[in-house]
Amino acid sequence: MKLIIIFFLMFISCKQENSNSFQKNEKEVIKLEDKKDIIIEKRYETNFKFSTTKKELEEKIQYVLDNQSAYEFSDFAIDLDVVITNVSNDIVNFINTNSINPDSIKGLEKNAVLKNITTYSYGYWSGGTSGFVTYSILVVKKNGKYIAANLAENIEGKYDKIIKLNSDLFLFLGDDKAYSSARFYLAYVIKITDEIDLNYPAFIDRPFLNFYNGEYTYNNNLLKFETEMTQNLKDVFLHEDKYRKFAKDSISSYKLYEMIKGIRYYENRNFILRFNGKNFERYDKKDEIYF
Repeated sequence: MKLIIIFFLMFISCKQENSNSFQKNEKEVIKLEDKKDIIIEKRYETNFKFSTTKKELEEKIQYVLDNQSAYEFSDFAIDLDVVITNVSNDIVNFINTNSINPDSIKGLEKNAVLKNITTYSYGYWSGGTSGFVTYSILVVKKNGKYIAANLAENIEGKYDKIIKLNSDLFLFLGDDKAYSSARFYLAYVIKITDEIDLNYPAFIDRPFLNFYNGEYTYNNNLLKFETEMTQNLKDVFLHEDKYRKFAKDSISSYKLYEMIKGIRYYENRNFILRFNGKNFERYDKKDEIYF
């Protein structure tokens, strides 16, 4: 009888040990998987290297599209903004280095087209009220070669229209979700010669305008913006979420306020600027009358 009891206790002990061993191994597997994820994430974040093949580049683009905001609530969260900035710069570098047609790069969506000028985009779901955050790439085909620039370097957004202002200057109109039901609308002027200038001072000392919920139209050298909601022009140009690095320039902010304000902006919910061949200026500045 004693032998049976001893054997039973030994059996129970072995079973518990095996169970504990399994749990331990299971935790180790999970830990190893987490480590693997961290290695992958950090490779695209802090240990980033430019792609040498199209397949490698497409894997990075797909990584952004697939992962979206999954890391926001992870113990090993990464800065997805840093990752997508790295990937955007990688796309630009790859196109410029290899002069490859972006149409062949999987994961990029083709948007606005004007002859040899095209915008492409990709992005990720923010997981918040901003929804899908769009990063755009500008590509110009010149003398049989492709040159690219990262439009999101200054502001995120998706462009659906390109307008030629003169031989070198082009107006890009686009938008993206800001928060909840609000969208921001962009009017971005870019200088394109043998190079792409994303910082051309078309609006005082800034390359673009950014306003909520409205629409830009351009006819006969006049840029008109009509909006559903007016904004406080005294501080709107100082908002970093709308103007990024340019928001720090209080002088241009004040000049933009002076240029756009009008006795009818708040009344009619619109403003009009005139292109003078070099940049945009106040329309009918003398008597401040907008039609």
